[in-house]
Amino acid sequence: MNLFPRFFLVLIVSVSPVANAIDRVTIDFEHVRILAEERAAKPYETPGERLPAWLKELDYSQYRDIRFLQERALWFDQGLPFQVHFFHPGGLFQQPVEILEFADAHAQVIPFVSDFFAYGLQVEVGRLSRGLGYAGFRVLHPLNRPTSFDELIVFLGASYFRALGMGQAYGLSARGIAVNTGLGGPEEFPAFVRFWLGKPQQEATSITIFALLDGPSLAGAFQFHVVPGETTVTEINASLYLRQEVEALGLAPLTSMFWYGENTIWPGDDFRPEVHDSDGLAIRVSDDKWIWRPLNHPPSVQATDFPVEDLKGFGLLQRDRNFDHYQDFEANFHLRPTAWIEPVGTWGSGRVRLVELPTGEEYQDNIVAFWMPEEPLKPGERFDFGYTIRWALDRGVVAPVGRVVSTRSGNLPGTGLSRLFVLDFAGSHLAGLAADTPIDAVIGVPEGARFLHWEVKKNTINDTWRVSFGVEAGESGKPVDLHCYLRSGFDSLTETWVYRWHP
Repeated sequence: MNLFPRFFLVLIVSVSPVANAIDRVTIDFEHVRILAEERAAKPYETPGERLPAWLKELDYSQYRDIRFLQERALWFDQGLPFQVHFFHPGGLFQQPVEILEFADAHAQVIPFVSDFFAYGLQVEVGRLSRGLGYAGFRVLHPLNRPTSFDELIVFLGASYFRALGMGQAYGLSARGIAVNTGLGGPEEFPAFVRFWLGKPQQEATSITIFALLDGPSLAGAFQFHVVPGETTVTEINASLYLRQEVEALGLAPLTSMFWYGENTIWPGDDFRPEVHDSDGLAIRVSDDKWIWRPLNHPPSVQATDFPVEDLKGFGLLQRDRNFDHYQDFEANFHLRPTAWIEPVGTWGSGRVRLVELPTGEEYQDNIVAFWMPEEPLKPGERFDFGYTIRWALDRGVVAPVGRVVSTRSGNLPGTGLSRLFVLDFAGSHLAGLAADTPIDAVIGVPEGARFLHWEVKKNTINDTWRVSFGVEAGESGKPVDLHCYLRSGFDSLTETWVYRWHP
């Protein structure tokens, strides 16, 4: 059965003084890279208006009432290990993209077909064009059970995508690129405007996707090699071409949501103790040095930079996996994946930037983390980089000796503008230490703030180690940056906890 009877072949026409030759196109990363370079050499063209008014005006509920029919999936009847569903344009997703399927020596456009969708009672269907295009797509694979196809990775909106490993629930997202994020001014959102889906073989254990990125400041080529599993891995190669200088260019950006957790004030009138997709930023600075930064929702936009000479990895983690800490059967925050990024090759000097935005609800992403190279990218030059993202229920990498498993704080009565911080560290090496082992807490406070007291004590109930200390803020009213780690003698026992307290 051919689900796409009206597909057409995409042909390259080469014109020479001698003869005209027509060749079938070979889709590879070099092909997409040439297209990106050609785009960047021309002025950016704003996408034209393609949607009829009735699609633009769909609200959230109406848009969700348009459902893709499972039996219309790409490769549905071919016995392949992957299938593809398409998203209808409309509502928030008003810019359709071009999607093609490719094999060894040809590619074919996947046209928009309204019969692939069921339109619910909330939708008054108007006229639709076959040239409309789709808003995006999702790839399915027997991830959890061999007889059932589950969602594996989704591309929908601008350059956003997110993936799942075994037993996970959708949470944070990744992006192709971040442009001027967290600067206080308008942010630019380049978009994937064309995708190529590699048709897999019957025994395939991975799928390859190419994407063409375009935006006012740059164009780019991306290759995604997606390997499903208990930890799903996306291997990414990218080439960027700038049209103009960019003030802040973020590579490998991750976007998440943090409303409240154990380190923040409970908003009240909510039965759930914590609500977040991720609870911290982790950075692997070197083989034996790690940084852990609990997330927050600050009173105003906050950007924090972590300089690194040779980045080993970073990610937004959902470290707390205890259902009792969330109590939400529908959202399943305890199953939201960690996304861990590891550079391919050396990225050189730069910094991981964490951007935190204020929020009063769980429906808006307010956390962004990305890498910023020390040397700015220059217009007219090609910039190549590669990395992997591991979507895991744990960090998906070797854990440090000791890690922070909780951050709590409270008022210190009668001591002015001050705060008590209580940190719990865990790890196999720490658990084996006797309660009378001499362990020091190395605690740092900025100039103007005052360190009040500290205590290190083993929790014999769960074999963790607790650090308690008080800090009094200065009179500047500025946020107070703190850090802490445990050591025995001159040996560091744990990662370094860093935190920004807003008095």
